[in-house]
Order: sequence, then structure tokens, then C-alpha cells
Amino acid sequence: MMSDCLGYVDFPEGYEFHHYLRQETFRISAGKLQISGKDGATRHIAPEDWHDVRQLEMSFLDSIKAVVNRLENGLVSAAQIACLNPAQLAGVAHRKGSLEPGKDADILVLDNDLTLKAVWCRGVAQTLEVD
Repeated sequence: MMSDCLGYVDFPEGYEFHHYLRQETFRISAGKLQISGKDGATRHIAPEDWHDVRQLEMSFLDSIKAVVNRLENGLVSAAQIACLNPAQLAGVAHRKGSLEPGKDADILVLDNDLTLKAVWCRGVAQTLEVD
């Protein structure tokens, strides 16, 4: 899982790729980003249109929402992919990546729709900022 900030201005004319989480195809055409959905609708975004470019970014939580129903064990698998695996890769699984005694107690609380409701970092409740 990862967030994706699409820095498409550096892609060459004609470059195309399919974004499997968004189920959209991205193509550079006439200096703009052409985005085609599986429903056939297409939109174009210019690199100087900051508001539209900013909307392209998919948050880490949005990436989880996009795949959780595709995973064999749903949220259990998503937690391992998003939390434990990165902690193991970074060499910090002894204190991060799962909820166990002695670990840092970094916790996200989500509702049934996977909307973020609360955050704890090292056991301390954090203030959520709303866009």
C-alpha cells in the first residue's frame, strides 16, 4: 500500500499506464493528463491546474479502501500489508507494525466504512485535522 502523488509532468508525450486501484488509464496527450475510466468517461488535466492535480493524489487510507475487499482475509490481510510488512522491511517490527505489549501503540480507529475516527501515536491521542 502507498499513497500516490502523480508527478505526471515528467512523463513523455504518449506515456500511458493503467492504475489498477483507481481502475483508470492515464495517458499524456498534448501536454495534459488524459484520464479514462472503465465507464468510458475521459477527463483532461493540465499540469498548471493545481486544484485538479491535487485531486489525483490517493491517500494511504484510500489505497487500503480500494483493495480491502479484494483480499482473501479483508482487514486482517490489509493490516499485515499496511502495518506489519513495512515494519518488518524497515527493521522496526520489534516496536511497530502490530498491537502487542511493549510496542509503540500507534493505532488508527476506523468505522465500518473505513473512515478515520481517531489516531494514537505512541499511545497518545492525536488531534485530527479535517480538510
